Amino acid sequence: MDAERNALDGEMGLNEILKNEILSELAENADAQMLEKIDKNLAQNAQLCRLETRLRMHLERLESISLSNENVDRELIKARIERLKRQIDDQTILRKAFDRRDAESLFASFTNPGASILSMGLMPVNMRITELAD
Repeated sequence: MDAERNALDGEMGLNEILKNEILSELAENADAQMLEKIDKNLAQNAQLCRLETRLRMHLERLESISLSNENVDRELIKARIERLKRQIDDQTILRKAFDRRDAESLFASFTNPGASILSMGLMPVNMRITELAD
């Protein structure tokens, strides 16, 4: 599990580097308001990725504890697992809402004749580069 965590930390670091490169390139060609909007969107996405990673790792840890022969309160572990699954579902709903918002924003850019090439060329900004296995 530590190896997986280290790999995810590395990928998130690479994603941060990519974000900074994209923002610096956009800074040369875009207005400040658009950059601020993109930066906020990326920050929200990073928070969602970190939340999902923590929830899934905690779920994996609890599931391994429940399968072990340790002297644990299995009902308590089961209740915590169910709670974590609900939290992951809530996080998924939030991610879908963000994706819808981004898709609507992208659609508005395409239908707005005055939209810039940059705003039309951006796919939903909160698309995850780091996909977590289900």
